[in-house]
Order: sequence, then C-alpha cells, then structure tokens
Amino acid sequence: MTPSQRIVIFQVVPISEAGFSARAALHPIFIQGDTIDELRQNADDAVRCHFGNTRPQPKIMLHFDDEESRPA
Repeated sequence: MTPSQRIVIFQVVPISEAGFSARAALHPIFIQGDTIDELRQNADDAVRCHFGNTRPQPKIMLHFDDEESRPA
C-alpha cells in the first residue's frame, strides 16, 4: 500500500430528508447513511470490504463542505 492510500477521504454530501451520501476521493467507494454515525459505520465496512485483509487498514476521514474533515 502506498502512503497516499493510507487515508481514505470521503466527500460527504447531505441528501435532503434522507441522510448523507459520500464517495471516496481516490477509490471507487460510495456509501450512504441516515445519520453521521451510520455513515461512519458504512465507511468502515466499505473500506474493509474494498481493501480486504490489508494490514494496516487505511484510516478514514469524512470531509464535510461546511466543516473541517473529521476522523471516522
């Protein structure tokens, strides 16, 4: 795994009345969640599924346009 793959950054977009959607910046990973907590859990599950048994697993960051990035 290269250093740029150690962090997966998701760009989060609110969906009116339906929670949030997000996509990873450098990987073909798309997620949705009704709440931020659900979105974080779905990001964790999707990254584990995408990268398999790779160790260490990449860190996950959620980036919100109106705020700073948050660790998932």
